[in-house]
Amino acid sequence: MKLAAALCTAAFVVCGLAACGSGDEAGNTAGSAATSAHTALDDAKSAAFVASFKAAFSPLAEGRSDEDIKAILDDTCGDLAESSDEQGVQADIKERAENNGAEPTDNQARQIYEMAKVACP
Repeated sequence: MKLAAALCTAAFVVCGLAACGSGDEAGNTAGSAATSAHTALDDAKSAAFVASFKAAFSPLAEGRSDEDIKAILDDTCGDLAESSDEQGVQADIKERAENNGAEPTDNQARQIYEMAKVACP
């Protein structure tokens, strides 16, 4: 729901800013609005990942801040950009997601992997 609201807001901002101004100024404004919209979308995807992680993997999320969980996403996105080895990335996810002795199962690591693929920029 928050993602849809963020996308709607971003679309209105882009359209509104593109309509204001003329010539090069309009192009610059539209470009910066598009960048802002892209950033808003990335932030919304990160927030959705954090919320989904907390809901689906409460023992792994217990006591972790949103920033800690987002770091799992950020590190996994880096792995995905560098490697196509799904098993290797999932093994790294298992290490990152371990929390106070609670370790993700292979199935949970695969689910986190799939969630990250969708949320990565």
